[in-house]
Amino acid sequence: MNYLHLEFLRKMKISFQNVKNSWHRRSDILFRNFYNKASFATVDGIDCSLQAVNGDGSELTCIFEYLGHITESGTAAVVITVTDKSTSSILTAQSSVFVDITLTPMITGFSPTRGGSAGGTRITFTGANLDAGDAVIVSIHGVVCITLSRISSELICETEPYSGLNFPVQPQIEFTNFGNGLFSSDDLEFWYIDRWSSTFTWGCTDGSCKPMAGDIVVIPEEKVIILDESTPILAVLIVDGGTVLWDRKHGIELSLEYAVVTNGVHFEIGNEDEPFCDPSGDRSIPFDATITMYGHQRSVELPIYGAKVFAVRRGTIDLHGCRVHTSWTHMETTVEAGDNSITLIADDWVAGDQIIIATMGDLMKLHHSETAYISSVSEDGYTLTLNDTLRFRHMAECADGFDWAGTICQRAEVGLLSKNVKFQGNRNLDWIEDLDECELGIGTAFGTQTCFQNRFGHEVGSDQFGGHLFLHIVDSARVQFCEFNFVVQAFRLGRYPIHLHMTGDVDNKNTYIRGNSIHETFNRALTMHGIHNLLVEHNVAFNVMGLTFFLEDGIEEDNVIQYNLAVMTKKSSSLLNIDSIPSSFWMPNPNNIVRHNAVAGSTHFGYWFNSPTHPTGPSATRDICCKQRPLGEFWNNTVRSSGAPKALNIGEIPANATMPEGVDPNSVSTHGTMSEIAGLAGKETYLNSFGVCPGVDCPGNVQAFVRSLVIGRMKTDSHVNSCGSMGIETPWEEFAFTVHDIHFFNFDSPGSGVCTAVNPCYGSDAFDCAATTWYTDVRWTNSPRKITTDWEHEYAIRDIDGSFTENGGEEGYVVPRSGAYDPNHCSTVWPGPDGANAKFVGRGVQICPYENGKFKPHRFPFNNVSPPALHGTNTKVISPFGTATSPFRVCRPLGRGWMMLLAQGQEHVLSWDGYEHVTNISYSAQMFTLEQNHYVHIAHEFYQRIDYTNNLDYYITSDEEFINTRILVSIRLLKTPTVITSAPVMLLTRNIVIDGSDGANGQVGGRVLIASTVEKEGDDTIFRSGYGQFSYVQFKQMGQFGYNAEKDSRFQLLFYNIDPTASGDRKQSYVRGCSFFHGLNTAIGSGIGVNGLEMTDNVIVGAPEDGIRILGDNAIVNNNAIASIWERSVWAKLMQGNSDFDEALIPAGIDFKTAQCLTMKNNHIAGVMGPCFHGFGQTCTGDLEECTADVHSTDPKVSGNVGSGCLIGYNILKQPLGRCQKVSGFFLHRTTTAVYFQSTTQRLVVSDNVLVDNSVALYTVHAGPNAESKRYDPKASVLHKNNIIKIILSFVKTPAIYGRTCVVANAFTKFNGRCGNNDVIFNSNKMMEDYSHPTYFKEGNTFDTNIADISKIAKFMRPNTKLVNIADCVDLHCDGHKKQMIIDETGDLLGTPGLLHSESEYKWEGVTRNGHTYTDTRPGLGDYRIPKGMLTTLDGNRIPVDDYAPEKGVVRDENCSYEAALPGWKCTDSLKMFMMNYQFMGVDHMVRRVSPLTIRSETGYIDIINGPADHSCCIGYACMIRLSTFWSHQACNLHYDYYFTSTIPKRMNFHLPDYNEKCKIYVTFYTQKPNRIDVKQDGIYMIPTNARYIGDNIEWERPRREIHLPSLDGINTAAGTIFFDRQEQAIHMILETGHIYGLQVKSTLILELDVMTELTNDEFYDNGNIAVNIAALLRISPSRIKIVNVIRETNDERISGKQGNTETAFLILKGKQGNKETAIVKKRETGKQFPCFSLDVFFVKIPQQ
Repeated sequence: MNYLHLEFLRKMKISFQNVKNSWHRRSDILFRNFYNKASFATVDGIDCSLQAVNGDGSELTCIFEYLGHITESGTAAVVITVTDKSTSSILTAQSSVFVDITLTPMITGFSPTRGGSAGGTRITFTGANLDAGDAVIVSIHGVVCITLSRISSELICETEPYSGLNFPVQPQIEFTNFGNGLFSSDDLEFWYIDRWSSTFTWGCTDGSCKPMAGDIVVIPEEKVIILDESTPILAVLIVDGGTVLWDRKHGIELSLEYAVVTNGVHFEIGNEDEPFCDPSGDRSIPFDATITMYGHQRSVELPIYGAKVFAVRRGTIDLHGCRVHTSWTHMETTVEAGDNSITLIADDWVAGDQIIIATMGDLMKLHHSETAYISSVSEDGYTLTLNDTLRFRHMAECADGFDWAGTICQRAEVGLLSKNVKFQGNRNLDWIEDLDECELGIGTAFGTQTCFQNRFGHEVGSDQFGGHLFLHIVDSARVQFCEFNFVVQAFRLGRYPIHLHMTGDVDNKNTYIRGNSIHETFNRALTMHGIHNLLVEHNVAFNVMGLTFFLEDGIEEDNVIQYNLAVMTKKSSSLLNIDSIPSSFWMPNPNNIVRHNAVAGSTHFGYWFNSPTHPTGPSATRDICCKQRPLGEFWNNTVRSSGAPKALNIGEIPANATMPEGVDPNSVSTHGTMSEIAGLAGKETYLNSFGVCPGVDCPGNVQAFVRSLVIGRMKTDSHVNSCGSMGIETPWEEFAFTVHDIHFFNFDSPGSGVCTAVNPCYGSDAFDCAATTWYTDVRWTNSPRKITTDWEHEYAIRDIDGSFTENGGEEGYVVPRSGAYDPNHCSTVWPGPDGANAKFVGRGVQICPYENGKFKPHRFPFNNVSPPALHGTNTKVISPFGTATSPFRVCRPLGRGWMMLLAQGQEHVLSWDGYEHVTNISYSAQMFTLEQNHYVHIAHEFYQRIDYTNNLDYYITSDEEFINTRILVSIRLLKTPTVITSAPVMLLTRNIVIDGSDGANGQVGGRVLIASTVEKEGDDTIFRSGYGQFSYVQFKQMGQFGYNAEKDSRFQLLFYNIDPTASGDRKQSYVRGCSFFHGLNTAIGSGIGVNGLEMTDNVIVGAPEDGIRILGDNAIVNNNAIASIWERSVWAKLMQGNSDFDEALIPAGIDFKTAQCLTMKNNHIAGVMGPCFHGFGQTCTGDLEECTADVHSTDPKVSGNVGSGCLIGYNILKQPLGRCQKVSGFFLHRTTTAVYFQSTTQRLVVSDNVLVDNSVALYTVHAGPNAESKRYDPKASVLHKNNIIKIILSFVKTPAIYGRTCVVANAFTKFNGRCGNNDVIFNSNKMMEDYSHPTYFKEGNTFDTNIADISKIAKFMRPNTKLVNIADCVDLHCDGHKKQMIIDETGDLLGTPGLLHSESEYKWEGVTRNGHTYTDTRPGLGDYRIPKGMLTTLDGNRIPVDDYAPEKGVVRDENCSYEAALPGWKCTDSLKMFMMNYQFMGVDHMVRRVSPLTIRSETGYIDIINGPADHSCCIGYACMIRLSTFWSHQACNLHYDYYFTSTIPKRMNFHLPDYNEKCKIYVTFYTQKPNRIDVKQDGIYMIPTNARYIGDNIEWERPRREIHLPSLDGINTAAGTIFFDRQEQAIHMILETGHIYGLQVKSTLILELDVMTELTNDEFYDNGNIAVNIAALLRISPSRIKIVNVIRETNDERISGKQGNTETAFLILKGKQGNKETAIVKKRETGKQFPCFSLDVFFVKIPQQ
């Protein structure tokens, strides 16, 4: 410290001693003879603060701060202001001091600038005057750096340990008498930081302990490491409570297989204030940081997080790339194919950047997006020169005159893909291959696919196994301006590029995803799961499989998703079913903010609101109704050039939804395939109130499109000059919806689509919708094609202000043309002759003025009608003005039935076509949009005198405010109409005739009823029972058509609720020898309560219902002749292909489907349009589990019955009767199907029948239990001792879990091919696409066919390629026609025992069969469908397909031959085959696709199984329901690999029916999970081979494959033997037929630690041994665990000698002894370290002697 002595004289003259001073930032001045108090002093204008005055006032000391403004040595003025003690006057003294800048200690640099936290870093400071003063103290963060040596130009010190805050700081160097040394730059800072590159960080001095490839690296708690060099490929990086910072230099790459950042830690590449960027901020200067994740399809998965993963668990992460102000923009001008430059409307990019240029045009151009690299940028930054020419044209055109939007531009988006912080997966070069692009077609979106590989371009063959960032319960996650490329793993749940998982509420200032590019991803882009308030903005996603920006469970709310670009969202084949028709933005909860986003070139949808009823998945709760959450915000979002007909698809609109208000014209004009603003489909709206929107604000209870522009075609360019299907589609199931302030442009030409502005029911089923929508402030420009109409009741448009119809402001309705509306009130507008200029396309419309409710249509759906005869017919209403009709449909939003629009206040006579005379009718109905005092008049005409009316109850839907609602019902008696009948050909006359033809008019004839009554006489109840005895009576034109309900059956002759048997005074009732000719209903009815009625020797000719219907038991039905049974209305519609018709309603010769214990002999039935016989079989008993005919009938009184010329010979439909039913004693001839069986009965036996010239001899459908219910029941059909003569024998079963057909001791005759290709014994059903259970030919069958000619034996249908679409079989053929199997156990059929199997490998690309090589790409079958993991070794190498599976199809052997006549395979009995079923037991088994399933035998045969088709009633696009149950065929005693494409469920079953001899197989089932899997055999837990019971507990042994693996011929061969190989992530099982195996994935792992230990997932990460646990899981030696162990960076040399001035270091320890301050001086010895006692530690300089 320098002292400046000042003499204080009486006259305030100040004199100075000879003193020179430096100009460092701090010095002391000492004033002598100072007796008065000084106020202050200055030196050259710089304050010199008062420090002390000595006791006698002779000296004053002050300190001045930094005289750095003095640049040259010289005199500096000193001014002192003091107060005289005696006079209290203020005195000022002035003098000067000489400042010699050459004496200032100056530090110009030092090295190193970083040192370890344990100290020992030797820092060399360079500069001038560093030897000033007697001593020097160097400190950093207040910790002394021990001075080792110093000379004028250099000072060396050695750091001591430091554990405080971690940030760089400028050292402080204090020179005795000279103050602090001056640093030439503020940037000269030292950082106590432990470097990855330093050997001392890892606990050694020679580098041997540094992390090497394959190591597990641990950053423990409180350790801060800077990654300052690239790493080898680490096995695992575990940041367990520590911090990792990325060094700010170019080119560092972190390579690793797994990372787990956990326990409140922090990982950082840059930060918000200082992004990772070149210090200049110039992006053109290379400055990259790269995280590369390594791994492969067989990598072991970490619990929860998987493989190739960077997981942050309860920590924080900052990834901040170099800031880019423009993530994406638009093109300024159009470019043509072949151009190599583009001009943008924004500038911010540099040479070397990669960009994506979005497609422009229709769906045929959706793959025209293309990437390019920038080679140079124009001076103004707007024009980019590209490294190559463009392949496609990209448009940027504008047009004026679009209403408030003015100029509208259609410009291709251009997005920036390059970022300097990169997160990527490594590319396995073994899998890289170029793929040919296939031809795009309509199947790109919804039709038959054109190919599977590279369907949309930009696809390179790879293992589709990238890295992923998993953010789980993070404290904060700030990820911005990073590039994610080659990321995530195809088809695996929970493996997404950026996955925010179950984090809950976040602060979007601390958690956001901003400005990133995500491209070439195999499983979505950004998943937001269980998170709220997240900010997602300015991101670019390109070439993404599946839903791109994805909210997962439906509980996510208040997230802000804005300014993002999605280009080429494409379908994923195996994940959620909905990923097959993906949207770029998927929103199951509407309460989020979605704005300013853009979508281009998506294969399907742009934006999709599709809310479940309640949140699903881990967020499942019934406390939240997703469908009733408010719409947060949806605004200014664009979409175009997409494959789906809806840019915006809204499954279910929430309450208070107003969407969208357009600001950017692109937000409301979406040009592409369909050129529409929005498509609303499914159960959309849940508010039932309409309303008008004043201005742009709608009431809170109104849902609406507001302020929208909709453009059919722009006409500015050929790419946007073709018009699509529609502009908007409004809700159509629940429909209170308003369209306000909308302007349609250029809907003027059909072009490639219908090109109408409005299609109100586009997504609904045929003949459906009838929704009402309100329109206000509609404007039309060049849009004559306003609306399309397909049928009479399709919609009602309420034109509030007349703007929709442009009729001058008059309010009215636009409805489809109907005869039921008043033509004097409603004007009809017809379409033009070619539809080109029609305002109303289709069938024409009527415009009806509202006139204060004079006209208002109401939706009127009705169903549940009785009598059953009305099902399937058309209904009609007759108004005073005409007739309207509605067809019957099964698939309606309100259930199977009918639907109409009925006019307010108008009379409607409702009836059913052909059944107008039927009066005893009941049905359920709803009436929509009724308001106060409004009514609809519905009348039913009655054709008989009315006895009474009952149950005139109507359920009316309306708002609560609509009161006094009424329905007016009129009942009238009308005249019977007439009908034409046909003549009989049979002797029918009897001498007694009951004739009901008078006035019958072919509908209402006479009828005879024998019934009972209950009467009251006083207090007595009297039961009176009638009886009837009819012998040889002729019934003519009897019965009343249409009355077939059980309680109102108006048959020709009906016995109802009587006892027909003789007993005491009661006489027997019977019908003998009578004739029934051209009746109008069933001839003879044995009704409810009638048991034992005799009906013999009768003749029945011509009836529109059953010949005989029997409801009671024990009836006697013998020797009756029945012919010409038909149902003129309903049956005719079934024959015309009305698929909505219920087959149970078709008429039968004898219908006994609810009767039991019949005696039925020698009846002859012919010419029935339904079944000859319709009922139960006879109840039978026997061993139902065996496929034999070893059963006997409990009621053998059925024989000699003949049926001929019927649709079905014997029909058993739906009704069960015991566990077994038997059909025997029938001669069935020339029927379409001899025996048709569809029932829940476990077993059907068809025995002792003669079946001649039937198209199908046996058609069985063993119904139930429904496979969707996950229940199962053994099923079998047995064909026994029948004589089968021509033409086809077919066995078809629906895909229940179990099923089989057995053929035993039958005689097959004259199958000789004379009747064409279908003249074979076995023919599969072309309708059966899902699966057909095996057919077994057992003992005793005989054939007169040449069994060597396979073409006479069987015909297997080929699968229908047209069903390879997302609505049916998705992207492969369904399995039904590929899994047909006939097993000949005796050799009677094939000559030797063996089997026939259809060609499972049909259309497998590259396979050659019968000289033809399959090349058709549409079925999507080839080696590329084999799961990649199946063709990957445990160490990640690719297995050649030809090595692993050289043969395709089901397993075969050398005794199998291909038979083109089948087509399929014929094998001898050396191959014992059986059916095995896999059953998905998870809650999502109908909405998630895990297939294709691939099975490979040890003999090298590989088979791919797709699973059943989608059979759901899909109204709109939100159905996508497929059963995940899979049937496969295996041969006994072989080992199979069993591999699903997607993530397996947590619960599943394997069913192995015992249909043949006992059979075992060895299955290696790949689980892709490390978790414990429990297996139960028939409900009994099977303990693994490496475990044993100790009491009730399980003790695990260390797994050893050589002793624990199951086998088929060695040890561990018992059925149910299991072993889980965690390294393979596969369970090995011995399965045996006759058992059910249940598998359950547990949330625990079994690890080989010191002892075998079972841990839960949370214990695995949080028990304090995470490194050891992971090492055990990955089978990495604990010796490979490298834990940060920072040691002192000290070498042996402690004294540095310098020429000239040298020094020896001594340590001064200051302390206190009593009240005295003491100092201990110790010489520091070489190699010794002194502890740091206090901050008063410093070194003094002692000159050398």
